[in-house]
Amino acid sequence: MEISEELRSFCYNRIYELANAFNSTLSAGLEYEDGFNIVMDSLAVPEKEKGNILSEAFYCSKAGGIPYHKLSPMNQFMVTIPSYVFYCLENKLPTDARLKEEAIILKHDVTFPRYLQEQLGVKISQEIKGALWRPKLLGLTRLADSMYWLVHRTGRREGEQIDTIIVELDAILRELFITLADIYRDKFPSDVEENNLERAGIILNELVLEELRGTQVAFKENNADFINREKTRLLEIEKVRKGILTFLIAKGALYKYKNHPKANIWINGARELEPGIIVPSRLDEIREVIEKYLSYASR
Repeated sequence: MEISEELRSFCYNRIYELANAFNSTLSAGLEYEDGFNIVMDSLAVPEKEKGNILSEAFYCSKAGGIPYHKLSPMNQFMVTIPSYVFYCLENKLPTDARLKEEAIILKHDVTFPRYLQEQLGVKISQEIKGALWRPKLLGLTRLADSMYWLVHRTGRREGEQIDTIIVELDAILRELFITLADIYRDKFPSDVEENNLERAGIILNELVLEELRGTQVAFKENNADFINREKTRLLEIEKVRKGILTFLIAKGALYKYKNHPKANIWINGARELEPGIIVPSRLDEIREVIEKYLSYASR
């Protein structure tokens, strides 16, 4: 396959903007259709074209043998690349007869989609990393259903502070997930890895008061006694208890700061663990609470 430097540069820039949009959205805890729609909105893709691009992403995922809703953050980005670039070639390419003719030829080249993904997409993801390279925490729900609203319905400086807090909250979840996964590997050494990761994700979601989804709901219904015992047992482990308490305080405080109606879910959860806790009222105070735990956890 041959491609001119002008068209390569055009494709590279479109994939780079797509990667940045995914990185921002994934950092806010939004994945799959919810995250995809926000990515497309941020790139000003019309509603009709969004549906076409998502359908192609589903097809690409199926062809790769992994259901769309089980894709890692990185692969959610990768399966979107070809159809988004094709959309851009049709709608954003500069008025240049030679480039348009070249684009038509490339769109009919079966090796072109793989080139976009493997030669350009992978390179760009290595530059950005961030949420694109974040390990997928099996069974762990997204950080919050309104985190994107918290970041993007505010001033730029304030939004940047909130975005940092969201990333740090996610870091707490990753730290706790890794801790719980290790605990269940020791507790069920003969079980398959996927089952232990599923236990870790579901119990963690329960402890941080996040919604369960899909098969997690059925697991809870069939294992209610186990979950209740584990929640009590795990909260006796200092590192786990401190992480859960920090997450509840910080998330509740962030929601309260933005006058979100769900704030008391996490504030009350924190007070059940420690009645005398003080809920931070400023963004810098929330970050201080989080960073204190992350510093402790890293020792």
